[in-house]
Amino acid sequence: MSPSNGQLKARKGGSITLECKASGNPVPSILWTRKDNILPTGEKSC
Repeated sequence: MSPSNGQLKARKGGSITLECKASGNPVPSILWTRKDNILPTGEKSC
């Protein structure tokens, strides 16, 4: 993820795109969160 510190800022009403590529065995589980809440897969806005 970029930036490497894991923090992004967006202006109110603006947008950002997050992308995460991971591989491993067992297959990694990736969860996105905002304000300690898990975002549903494919969430477009919050």
